[in-house]
Amino acid sequence: MSRVNALNVYQTEGTNVKAKLAEIYGEIIENVQKNTISTLLKNKHLSGDFGAGSVEANRIENASSKPYGTARGNGKADTTKLKPVPVPLDKNRELLKEFEKYDLKRIGIVNLMTREKRNMQLAMERELETTFFQKAYDVGTEVIPTASETIKQIDEVILSIEKTKNQFVNGVPRALINVVCDPVVYQEIRDYLDTQTGNANVDTSIEEFGKRNRVMYYSSVYIPNEAKVIVMVEESVAEPVNVDQYDANGTIPLSNATADGFFYDYGCEGVMPDLIKFIANETEEIDG
Repeated sequence: MSRVNALNVYQTEGTNVKAKLAEIYGEIIENVQKNTISTLLKNKHLSGDFGAGSVEANRIENASSKPYGTARGNGKADTTKLKPVPVPLDKNRELLKEFEKYDLKRIGIVNLMTREKRNMQLAMERELETTFFQKAYDVGTEVIPTASETIKQIDEVILSIEKTKNQFVNGVPRALINVVCDPVVYQEIRDYLDTQTGNANVDTSIEEFGKRNRVMYYSSVYIPNEAKVIVMVEESVAEPVNVDQYDANGTIPLSNATADGFFYDYGCEGVMPDLIKFIANETEEIDG
């Protein structure tokens, strides 16, 4: 018996209740994807079988030209060189709720389900965002800026990423760089922009002022307390998520209740740690 059919015994609002329940739970993952910053930044170019419990991200090494005739002389062309990054889906989680028949009748099935859907969505968002930015912090490199102003310190970090050259990158376009700030730091930047001239391209009247000098800025309460700013290139961290709906089979034994929700497995790995840098929060030393 499907999840919605199992709850049909509590139907109180007409024949369209089944469709509404399907909509309510079908929207959870979609809304999480829309609301989280990590969804915008994470690596989506993954290969492998989610069912096998592991996927893989790959970095492609830079190509380099050679004199004409090199391939003919060698009898073969250059091969593509990849650096595989395994991403095991080793975090196994569940979000399940019990619903008593009395509550469903009293509150209304669609009303109660909608409230719980929002509750589950927020819980999943918190976990995925926190894990994503913790991983970025763990694999990233701390930059100790020389400037005193926060905005100038961030510019130093942006430049250090923009000028990165190695076997995988030869400089990074600013449009791919993102700055994720602690809310206090984000407000400090907004105040700076509000009081400085020459920021005609930045609309500080809206909550998210967006881009500054072609770099996107975000405010997040989920970056680690140890960091006040994380600067990272898009797709530098992978966080694949696999979700399975819970199928209820009638009521819970020896009760007049049923359960609903979903299970999810996910993993989180740094794919391009060389393109993640952060500014640490200042800590005061306590004299012993």
